[in-house]
Amino acid sequence: MARDLTEPTNSAGTVFFSTADRSNLTGVVGGGQFGYNWQVQNGVWRLEANIQGSGEKGTRNFICPIGVCTPAIVGALPIPGPAVPVSLTEKLLWFGTVRGRVGVLATPAALFYATGGLAYGEVASNISVGPLNSFSPNKTKVGYSVGAGVEGMFARNWTARLEYLYVDLGSVSGSLATALPALGGGTLVSTYSSRVTDNILRLGVNYKFGGPGIGAY
Repeated sequence: MARDLTEPTNSAGTVFFSTADRSNLTGVVGGGQFGYNWQVQNGVWRLEANIQGSGEKGTRNFICPIGVCTPAIVGALPIPGPAVPVSLTEKLLWFGTVRGRVGVLATPAALFYATGGLAYGEVASNISVGPLNSFSPNKTKVGYSVGAGVEGMFARNWTARLEYLYVDLGSVSGSLATALPALGGGTLVSTYSSRVTDNILRLGVNYKFGGPGIGAY
């Protein structure tokens, strides 16, 4: 999910219009992970890292209304300046986490756990103002991740897991100076700021190198 604030201004910094909204990042992710387990009786501790590619993106469109951002067209009868369409798209290109995990064995082959730690990833933004002005910066961000899941053994050294993760990569921001004339002089500038968060539900299969069979982690 991207929570956005977008403000068209002129080059002198006068704010003509602002809008705040959110767009849902949707898509699929896939990747790999590795980690190490420590077990004491029914308690299991784990340190793990993962990285995955992402097809998640969200888009928000809005319009700076007629007569608000652009100067009037002066003729026999002045006509209010035209409306200006603006589009902001956020894409999560890839992300990874480095997390600790603590769990309890509900049965010898079923583990319930909570997890949390560092998250990082690359966010691509695209802002377009009118038909001919666009800007597409990429930024690598660092944040945090928390979640929970269940993991169970289904064969010797093989486990499967169902996991929920909440990822917060913080804020990305930027501005696009256009060639469009702005109300009050100068040219139109569009500034955006987005807080990028993600809710992820994923399935995974792990192989335990040198681990025991069913009945212990």
